Amino acid sequence: MDVKVLSLQMEGVNIANLKEEEILARIKEDVINNGKSVEDAESVEIYINIEGTAVTAYYTCEKCSGAVLLNA
Repeated sequence: MDVKVLSLQMEGVNIANLKEEEILARIKEDVINNGKSVEDAESVEIYINIEGTAVTAYYTCEKCSGAVLLNA
């Protein structure tokens, strides 16, 4: 799996320690939990939203999409 696009949006003053490997691991887990295979998410676009204390990665690919909370 590779990252096609990674976007970051911040509201106010927020600090997040974001590591690509951890984000991809969470996305892979979410893809599998949603009944898809990792091969379906060969190339993903990721949008990271930081609002208050919540850090969420929204992802889309050709055959799947979803969201994972990164600071849970």
